[in-house]
Amino acid sequence: MKKIIHVEGMHCIRCAGKVEGAMHDLGLDAVVDLEKKICTVEGDCENDEITAAIEEKGFQVVGIE
Repeated sequence: MKKIIHVEGMHCIRCAGKVEGAMHDLGLDAVVDLEKKICTVEGDCENDEITAAIEEKGFQVVGIE
């Protein structure tokens, strides 16, 4: 399943790496687009688990499509 996560607080490639790493820890393939402030993931995971993993890294999830 493909999801697009809108994330606030990412400012650099290091931030993107933290978000991607959090998604990889959940077993998801992830790619961050810093300009659009989104993370696109593929895999099977509940939205609340995704949100918790990203917010644990210090970023804010503002929406998941």
